[in-house]
Amino acid sequence: MIVGSLLPGSMKIGLHGSEGRRTIHAHARNGAAIRHRFIHFVAFGSSSLVLSTLATRRREQLQAGAEVLIIGCVVELAQYFVYSHRHVFEWWDVRDDAIGIAVAFLLVEVASRVKTAFASRS
Repeated sequence: MIVGSLLPGSMKIGLHGSEGRRTIHAHARNGAAIRHRFIHFVAFGSSSLVLSTLATRRREQLQAGAEVLIIGCVVELAQYFVYSHRHVFEWWDVRDDAIGIAVAFLLVEVASRVKTAFASRS
C-alpha cells in the first residue's frame, strides 16, 4: 500500500491510481477519480479489516484503524512534499481512507455481533 502510494506519478497514472495534474481540480467528476477513490477505500479499508480481525478487543480494533489512518496521512504528506511541491494536499484521499477504515470497523462489529448471536442460540 505504501509503495503503491509513493510510486512516481507517471506509473500511478498508468495503473489508474492517480489522475494527471489537469484533472485534479475536477476530481469528483470523472471515471478516473471514482477509480482512484475506490482504490483508497479498498486499500485502507482492507488493511484495517485485516488488522482488526487480529485484534481481541474493541480498543485494539480502534487502534488498528487509527494506525492505518495515520499511515494514510503520512503517505499524503509525503506526496504533498515530494510530488506536488506543496501545491495540493489531497484531503479527499484522507477522507476516502477514513471512510474505508470506518466501513471495515463496522463490518468487524457486525460480524462479531452475528457470531455472538449464533453462539448464544447454540
